[in-house]
Amino acid sequence: MNNTKLHIEHLIAEHGFVAVPGLGTFVSRHMPAAFDADGQLVAPADIVSFETYNSQLSDDELCASLVRALECDTTAASNILTDDVEHIRREIEIEGHSEIGRCGRLVKNSDGIEFEAKNDASWLQALPVSALDAEEKPDPADIAAQMHREAFLRSLSRTASSAAAIAVFAVLAFVFSQLPARQPEDHKYASLGIEKQSSLPVRPINADTRRAEPSLVLIFNTPADASSPVESDPIAVVQLPKANDDAYCLVVASLASRADAELFIKYNQGDFNILEKDGRFRVYTMTGESFASLYHAATDAGMFEKHPNAWICKR
Repeated sequence: MNNTKLHIEHLIAEHGFVAVPGLGTFVSRHMPAAFDADGQLVAPADIVSFETYNSQLSDDELCASLVRALECDTTAASNILTDDVEHIRREIEIEGHSEIGRCGRLVKNSDGIEFEAKNDASWLQALPVSALDAEEKPDPADIAAQMHREAFLRSLSRTASSAAAIAVFAVLAFVFSQLPARQPEDHKYASLGIEKQSSLPVRPINADTRRAEPSLVLIFNTPADASSPVESDPIAVVQLPKANDDAYCLVVASLASRADAELFIKYNQGDFNILEKDGRFRVYTMTGESFASLYHAATDAGMFEKHPNAWICKR
């Protein structure tokens, strides 16, 4: 594989110029679109030309490109370049030509070597160009007829607008003519008198009417805390004597008033007492000298199963 041919093509595309020792110089020029001798539009293209030099050329860029691609030193790249150029020359001597990628090919002639460029890189095709037709002048009679037609259409539009306005005015006149006439003697006055309101029958209150049944009272069994103060009217509270001197009790309900506590005891059968503490009325059922003794006694008695919200309070 001839690596030098690949790098020649690459450098022509990147820099537009490359000098090959032992061959010559390749130069790329951009040709704009133009007309050829046959009147055909030729698309723009990059044309590569070649010039042969008898003297030895030196191009560091070609050698550096080989060094970067093959990852070798400068001496090895120079040797590869010399071998590839010699191979190109043998192809020209034996086959008469040597292809340089898509740029073109070097061809042997009577004077030495010449380059035949390829124009396949042009993506535009030759476009035939036809001469422009002579400008046709409009007929004055046609111009006059067109102007007359436009004037007639404008007049017709104004007539239609006027007819529409007249029709709207006629409709409005007909509507107002159908309104009832007002009699001059039919005066309307505002009343300044005090109107007498009709009296509605009022059922007297019977003293023997039955009292309504008391509404259902919901008692929430929640522990007391200082964050929810209870507002209630002051009532005379009579402190019940303690059943014993135990320091701890098992509270099953903490209520806002003594009435609620007594109502709880009424609807829940059991041995309950009331403890007033921290502004709450707490219903308790068991007592103990210590927290541990009361906890074990309540557990053995199944109080925590019967009262899931029960808790131990220090009196």
